Amino acid sequence: MIDPQNFNNLNYIKKEPLSGSDSGLRYLMECIPKDEDTKVLKVTVWPEPFGYHATPDDQKTIMEFPLNADGLADAVMWVNEQYPRIKAMVKDLM
Repeated sequence: MIDPQNFNNLNYIKKEPLSGSDSGLRYLMECIPKDEDTKVLKVTVWPEPFGYHATPDDQKTIMEFPLNADGLADAVMWVNEQYPRIKAMVKDLM
């Protein structure tokens, strides 16, 4: 699980996508334009073993959050909540 106390990567994510994995779950956090004036934090989770581009879209779950510190905290909480479901998917895929 991601430790929300030590996950302060918002400035990085505003410039570059951030990916990671833990215990069978992979994630990608990226800054994307929502409209002309607004950007959001798009978070995608999927099961191992493949990377983002090699994983079928039907195995990915996507959520958007405000691009601010609270949005990042909510995103980390959401990723952590996905662990049981993703672990079950990993077992089914093997």
